[in-house]
Amino acid sequence: MITHRISIPVALPAALLLAALLFGLSNSAYSTSSPQVYNVVDYGADPIGGNDSSGAVDKAIFAAISGGKPLGIIYFPTGTFKISGAIPAYPLTGTTVDMYGLTFMGSGVNATVISVASGGSITLTSSITSPYHGGSLKDFTLSCASNTLTGITTQDAAGIKWSNIAIKNCGTGVDMQNVSAWTERNDFDDVTFDQCGVAIHLDRKSTASNTSSFGYNNFRIWVNTYATHSYPEAIFLLSGGGIAYSSTYSVQGNIAYGTTLFDVHSYNTGGTNFAQSMYNDTFFVKVEDNAVGSGTSYVFNALNGGGGTGEVHGVGQFTWGGQTQWSAPGSGSALAITNTLVTPTDLGAVTIGGGGSDTISNPFITPNSRCFVQPNNSSGASLMTQVWISSTNWSQAVLTHPALHSGASYELWCHP
Repeated sequence: MITHRISIPVALPAALLLAALLFGLSNSAYSTSSPQVYNVVDYGADPIGGNDSSGAVDKAIFAAISGGKPLGIIYFPTGTFKISGAIPAYPLTGTTVDMYGLTFMGSGVNATVISVASGGSITLTSSITSPYHGGSLKDFTLSCASNTLTGITTQDAAGIKWSNIAIKNCGTGVDMQNVSAWTERNDFDDVTFDQCGVAIHLDRKSTASNTSSFGYNNFRIWVNTYATHSYPEAIFLLSGGGIAYSSTYSVQGNIAYGTTLFDVHSYNTGGTNFAQSMYNDTFFVKVEDNAVGSGTSYVFNALNGGGGTGEVHGVGQFTWGGQTQWSAPGSGSALAITNTLVTPTDLGAVTIGGGGSDTISNPFITPNSRCFVQPNNSSGASLMTQVWISSTNWSQAVLTHPALHSGASYELWCHP
């Protein structure tokens, strides 16, 4: 059954609510010593969604930048705001806009909707190369007009707080690019990705050594993919030789068949090898397979794709449905997840045949699966200590048992 997380729009902070009552959230609501509030409607944004609000949001950003630090809050009130152009568009300086410490805030999930239309983009960047950029995004829904679009792009982002956000219908929900520095110490708290081909792309864009780093991040996200796209790809995707380390990944929700939770596979492109890795990470994964689409889902795709070894190392706790496998088949992958507590999956009833062994086929079974049987009848119970299970191939387990005991019935359970 498909489930949705229901989000209730949160109330404005007391200081911001008071400002709204007294000043209509205009940019004069605060003194120069407090964060200024820049209501995008004050700069011409259309809360009905009929007109493009890109230019108005751009003006609010530049007003915040010219106002000095702290840069303040770019506020989207209740309504729908269509974004058909680049934000920011740099109309004043013609150079990279330093959005250090800037906050983007709506009035709540489903109350504020930012609609990214064809030609629209939102890019958050800073010219400061310090690993702490500050700022936050919170309390809004972002929806893409087509699944070819990216919701939000960050460049060399660090120390950003993401909270109470829903991102819907995007090809890529969040593209976190390493261009000249690193992406570290970002905190995602209660962020939903709904029907996105890729939820979070850890996207290395340069061969500089420091740009491989995606570390010390915390991702607490919900995912729902229904295979309405022709390409359910991945919840987390590494590319360009990215290294994700010392981070926490907490994922909950429904996934369509054929979706990879963590795509860390290595590859060769243009004659360059890209070996990906995740190490010293912590995983808390609880997903249910949604009975839509086709293909086997993988928790980790760490397959060697011609560019060295894709590696995953860490600790975790996992729960998922029976269509999901632990890792993609193939040679050259390195998967070392320790201290796991993995909920076993019931693979159904098995009736022993007349020979000395039976081969069980199920897409959930992986090499070295930890399987066990639960007797369904008295004949099965009498054989319980005489049944041995081995799984050396993908999708197959072998039950070895004394001959001439056909009809004994077991329920087969397997950990990956």
